[in-house]
Amino acid sequence: MTNKAHNMSLSALRDDVEFMRHVRLDLTPESLFITRFGANPEETDGFMFYLDLMDGPPSLMLMKTFNATSMTVGEVQGCPDEMLFGATRVEGVKDVSGMYPVSRDITDWIRAGLGLSP
Repeated sequence: MTNKAHNMSLSALRDDVEFMRHVRLDLTPESLFITRFGANPEETDGFMFYLDLMDGPPSLMLMKTFNATSMTVGEVQGCPDEMLFGATRVEGVKDVSGMYPVSRDITDWIRAGLGLSP
């Protein structure tokens, strides 16, 4: 179950040294679960963004994974609604346990907000 009580911004995340050292824009909910139950679950260690639709409109969420365990640490504020809704409507996109992958547009928005190169 997600915890939407903890709201955060990309600017606050950008200032978090641990987060910036371990942010993973390459992970998706699908790759997380496939790898977690495989031979090398440590390949998923870090922070992963995903979309949650369980409690209403899509929300951009942040999950921390470490040693084959995971926990949603909060909801990231500020992502444009049209990007959030659009990401859930991409042909072929599917959810894994209620989690959807972020789209390329959202990944670009995250990169810009965190000051990461494309």
